Amino acid sequence: MLNKMFFSKAVALSCASAYWLLVQGAEAAPAYNITDLGAGYAHAINDSGQIVVNRPNGAFLYSNGIMTALGTLGGSSSYATALNDAGQVAGFSWTSGASGTPREHAFLYSDGTISDLGTLGGDYSYATAINDSGQVVGRSETAGGSYHAFLYDNGTMHDLGVLPGTSASGALGINKNGVVAGWSDNLNGSTAQAFLYSNGTMNAISALGWSNTAAMAINDSAQVVGGSDTSSGSYQAILYSNGTMTAIGASLQTLSRANSINNSGQAVGYFDYNSPATPTRAFLYRDGTVYDLNNLIPSGSGWALDYASGINNLGQIIGWGTNQYGYADSFMLTPVPEPATLALLGLGLAALALKRRRTGGALPRRDVQVKAAR
Repeated sequence: MLNKMFFSKAVALSCASAYWLLVQGAEAAPAYNITDLGAGYAHAINDSGQIVVNRPNGAFLYSNGIMTALGTLGGSSSYATALNDAGQVAGFSWTSGASGTPREHAFLYSDGTISDLGTLGGDYSYATAINDSGQVVGRSETAGGSYHAFLYDNGTMHDLGVLPGTSASGALGINKNGVVAGWSDNLNGSTAQAFLYSNGTMNAISALGWSNTAAMAINDSAQVVGGSDTSSGSYQAILYSNGTMTAIGASLQTLSRANSINNSGQAVGYFDYNSPATPTRAFLYRDGTVYDLNNLIPSGSGWALDYASGINNLGQIIGWGTNQYGYADSFMLTPVPEPATLALLGLGLAALALKRRRTGGALPRRDVQVKAAR
């Protein structure tokens, strides 16, 4: 009986502590540990923590601390832009030029092999995003010399066309449902419009009456981030969600753009710091608040985070900046567990320990039977 009372009181106290920390933690800024990925530009990260990094000598896949060169399509270099949770990588590479002048073609890297995705009839193509089904999007030169957004699916490159009144387009994101996000240029080349492409139809995204809008990325809920010129003439990071466009970079009061968004609606990008020494700074948008990522890493780290290029569904962030030794390197930020998370974990461990104490250190027989049935 005393053990029961002790157990109940302990759980009640732990719950109260966890609730207090949840309330306090809800207002606290997130924090991150930083990993130096070495020289190059980290461009995309998947949910396994694999990262594509581009260096002067080509594209690399970072996995479990090891950098693996992806190779080329026979040319001098390659550039990786995206990867999915299966470890497939999309990007573009110089070709060998065996049939003429070397060109840049979109590629798909899968199971150690790099493959040429071809073009829409022109000389050049560039892959920019890939989903977990292996569908790839980007832009390609057409036989007529213009550039159109494409969707590569099941071995075929499909022309997605352009918005009415425009002559060129490019795709920059695709989600698990095959919804594509990108931009389409006006005929006079002065502005661009963001679009969503789904079920064979390309539709413009409202841009708050502004111009020069680009959709850079899309998550599985069809939330889109990117950038747009505002009525004041400044270019700001935007979020398009449920038919509404929001200037998430407005609080920064300077040039900004969002580059990536995860399925929790967290977005990352960069803003102009208006300083010759540090021209840009990396930012995180979370729960309606924009954070300078430089303020969320350990003080005294010596890093200056200039640009955030990607964020995965675990909240890990990649980008590039200058490390404590003055080298221009890529980085990965890993979230530090918040107090509320640690409190709930402690509650679970305390409850398990007390339960084991009540049963003499062993689990009840019914729990053993459940485990065996599984």
